[in-house]
Amino acid sequence: MNQVITHADGSTTGYNDYGGPGYPCVLCHGAPDCRVMDEYSVELAKQNNVRLICFDRPGYGLSSPKPGHEISDVSIDAMAIIDALKIEKFIVCGASTGGPYAFSLAVYAGPNRCTGVVVGCAMTDMRYPAARVSMGGIVTEAYDLSHDRDLVIKLLEAKEEKKIGDEGGIWSFLMSIPILKDNSIWQLMVLIPFLRSHGWPWIDIRALFTHEQNEEKKKAITAFGQQGYADDRIAGSKGWHSFDIKKIKVPCIIVHGELDVAVPIVAAHHTKSLVPHAELRIFAERGHMSINDHIMEACSDILNYTYEQQVEKEKEYINKMKNKL
Repeated sequence: MNQVITHADGSTTGYNDYGGPGYPCVLCHGAPDCRVMDEYSVELAKQNNVRLICFDRPGYGLSSPKPGHEISDVSIDAMAIIDALKIEKFIVCGASTGGPYAFSLAVYAGPNRCTGVVVGCAMTDMRYPAARVSMGGIVTEAYDLSHDRDLVIKLLEAKEEKKIGDEGGIWSFLMSIPILKDNSIWQLMVLIPFLRSHGWPWIDIRALFTHEQNEEKKKAITAFGQQGYADDRIAGSKGWHSFDIKKIKVPCIIVHGELDVAVPIVAAHHTKSLVPHAELRIFAERGHMSINDHIMEACSDILNYTYEQQVEKEKEYINKMKNKL
């Protein structure tokens, strides 16, 4: 746990290997996020025969910031960890912003090393106008400023300060009472009105309580301020130009919640169009935070799939649709 690998250029990448007898799965986290996983997710992975290896992208946790990095650059860091752990074959899973990084790693490693890909409520190639517009809010604002890293960082810092300010009065009051200070139920009560006003479904709010962030995780996410988050947004705004998605020749499952307001469902449909053989699993009653169980199920299922089987299923589906016309 809390391991660090140092690269030839002196930069570092932090990672956690949660162990267990399961098949190795390299997890590409969302944004902002980090390598630290909650106990619920680790146990869920083990139940699904998955050994989680989670690493910090540049600018998070124990990983050095790398201003201007491309999505594909992170694959080099991830493979260094995989090789250091002497892992021959693995699957890769990408959640939210981590989705593109998962695809990039699969391409970089090749089908002899990476045997499957799962993405959950993941960003798509953001050169696609409909997906780009659907994001809205802070993400679109960051994309618009992506030509200037300092401006993106200032934007994210201002957003974080405003969020704290919006909730500050009641939050400060609650946190000043010793008995309530560490009670996540009260913290949730503060967050509920804020999240509901932004369209978050109740099932996602409940999931936030289940997957509560501990102090180690919170500190890791902001270890370098907003640098990691800013660089994720800048890299994502360029789209998937730094790797060739057509080279994905391993089984792939795309999991998405129809109630997702953080990464709307249009992203999943576009990714499916870019990876035609992939299986698309849409869950009508799930959102962005409540999809975790289905992501781990998909990771377990992918171990029994072959690329050829998925291609044949896609052909059958296309023929079925043609016959209906």
